Amino acid sequence: MAFRNEPEHCIVIQIQKDGSFEEKYNGPGSLFWNEIANKPIPSNGQFQISLAKLSHLQNSVPNDERIPHIP
Repeated sequence: MAFRNEPEHCIVIQIQKDGSFEEKYNGPGSLFWNEIANKPIPSNGQFQISLAKLSHLQNSVPNDERIPHIP
């Protein structure tokens, strides 16, 4: 994933070949922005963070800071 600015909130999903999806991150942008903000600005201006890192950070997002799923 690539970001130019810190989002207020972020939801990242990975769509599977069968059309199902897996939520990789659902939480405040500040949580992962702190991981990338102190890096040098890339030439294209987009900071990158891996899906694996987002999945790891997802574990530290309290349920009340996630946007709830709507069935």
